[in-house]
Amino acid sequence: MKPSGKSWARYAYIGPHLIISTLIGGYIGYHIDGWVGTDQVFMLIFGILGSAAGIINLFRELNAMNRDADAEDHIDHE
Repeated sequence: MKPSGKSWARYAYIGPHLIISTLIGGYIGYHIDGWVGTDQVFMLIFGILGSAAGIINLFRELNAMNRDADAEDHIDHE
């Protein structure tokens, strides 16, 4: 079965989403560091949390794609 154009768009969305969530976490941490007066502690912590959120979303999206592909295979075989 050949992936449709919609599925390729879903694959293309995953990489930037992971990067953007990491950058947003680092950005929030950077501003908290400025407010609290620490030296890149919160930027590191929130950057890691953003990366973790991006990885969790990556697995959720991949699981959704697998479920959709299995449903299409099931429909094609009937």
